[in-house]
Amino acid sequence: IFLHTKLPPSSSKRQTQKIMWKLSCLSVLLVVLSIVQPGHCGVPPTPSLPLRFVTNWTIFDIPTKNPYPPYAYGPTAPYTTGRGYTVYDWTIRSMIEVYLDYCVPIFEDSMSFSCNFLNTHNVTFLLNTNTAYTKRPPCCVFEKPWSPPSPTFANLLAYNSTLPFLSTEKQPSIFDVDWFVTQFPPPESLLFGYAFTSGVSNPKPAAFLFDAVEGWCQQNFFNFQEPSSTDLTPFDIPESCINAQACVW
Repeated sequence: IFLHTKLPPSSSKRQTQKIMWKLSCLSVLLVVLSIVQPGHCGVPPTPSLPLRFVTNWTIFDIPTKNPYPPYAYGPTAPYTTGRGYTVYDWTIRSMIEVYLDYCVPIFEDSMSFSCNFLNTHNVTFLLNTNTAYTKRPPCCVFEKPWSPPSPTFANLLAYNSTLPFLSTEKQPSIFDVDWFVTQFPPPESLLFGYAFTSGVSNPKPAAFLFDAVEGWCQQNFFNFQEPSSTDLTPFDIPESCINAQACVW
């Protein structure tokens, strides 16, 4: 919804991947073709995000395009896993994604550093949290102006399928999820999808799927919580970001 640049016809795949990852911050401006209207003919209604949430996740970096997602139960090997968490607060238009093991795999050097994406005050900062990796600055401006997505961002996606899902908690469970997906047309043909728990009165986000540098990337959410009040601490802007320059891809 807050994507301010349209996909130019001559974009390289890397430029397109940059746009697709911005969608991973749940910010979407998409032309969706042939959207099935939710709530009709067995199609589940499109869920909304809560105004605030905190969730852990396991990220899967999947280096092959086959099989084509969404996946039943989850990605199949080979893949590389990582850990992280997200804090979202729409009431103050802020969000942070913390990648504990490696940065989101849209960069050629993603495996070389851990990172945070901090979106607050209408700016998204990329923070390099690996002090030993000096090829990137401690902080740079990923995008400005930029806002987190609204809670109703999934209205711009199309219902794709209902599939069994294997959670990545310490005690895994299996349940159904509804996938809402969209895809840029050829030649990019890049995919973006979001899964919510199915068949419940208050669906929760279960997974997020998008194109990576190689293959696909999927985040599986767990420990999903909805705070009743705002905590400003996660969105404090570090001193290293005060005079940060634009990120270099």
